[in-house]
Amino acid sequence: FPSHDNAVTTGSATGTALESPNPRTNVALAITLAFSTAPTSTSTQLQGSLDGTNWFNIGAANTSVAAGTVAASSSTIPARFFRATSTIVGGTGVSLTAVLAVV
Repeated sequence: FPSHDNAVTTGSATGTALESPNPRTNVALAITLAFSTAPTSTSTQLQGSLDGTNWFNIGAANTSVAAGTVAASSSTIPARFFRATSTIVGGTGVSLTAVLAVV
């Protein structure tokens, strides 16, 4: 399956949904954070949906403010659609990218 990304430099963004032909439990999320001055806070939440309209959170949000890449995955909650939502508060030159892939 292809991957989809969600990029945000300030405020909030919701990424494009990644659709699987059948409900799945395996999805990987890679979050990359870069900045000139660290943000006060970040939050990236993996979400799932069975119909592409009604969304639910999968696991806990990643709230790391350290530069670098972290990974998260879901292996227990089935969904047909997946997306990431991200919020950044503060900082300068901040770039957060969330990449999803159904595995």
